[in-house]
Amino acid sequence: MDALDRAPPRDQQGDFVASALVSPAGGTIEVEGRATVVFGAGVFDRATEVTVATTGEPGTEGGQLDYYLLGGGPKPPFLGPPDGDAVTEPPPMSFDVQISGGRIPSGPIQVTMVVPDDYLATVPDGFTPKIFVELESGGAQELHGYYDILDSEFDPATGLVRARVTSWIERVDGFQANLLVGSRKD
Repeated sequence: MDALDRAPPRDQQGDFVASALVSPAGGTIEVEGRATVVFGAGVFDRATEVTVATTGEPGTEGGQLDYYLLGGGPKPPFLGPPDGDAVTEPPPMSFDVQISGGRIPSGPIQVTMVVPDDYLATVPDGFTPKIFVELESGGAQELHGYYDILDSEFDPATGLVRARVTSWIERVDGFQANLLVGSRKD
């Protein structure tokens, strides 16, 4: 079996997708080569369908702008040259991970994301990959999205970054957690 046969399925946009029914006993969903999401016992009170997908969202202008405005990276090129003497941080990885399910979790979710070598090559000395989660504030009339940095552990030997996700966007039909990796000064 070659690598293409083992790759996770892609949806119509070419994003990697994995879904599973997570029981009250917990469970794990892996998007091979991208991320592993672990749900502990009791996170859901009954079996819940959960989807984990990767998208190219951080590479879009909207994703870059959100990340910049919230202090997570350099000014996107479409906004002009970098700000004066400001220390710029590398942009986020070219993909994010979206976790969604039909019930709101009652406890933390453990996420491990693969940090590819081509991204690590762009990370300057003194910076470490960290996981960020997108959150929302406001109300129905004016909703604002922003990224919050998670307490992350990066292992340079394996190229993996891990974090506990305890916040997500609550939806009428469940929850959604949008995660991306960016690099911050140590």
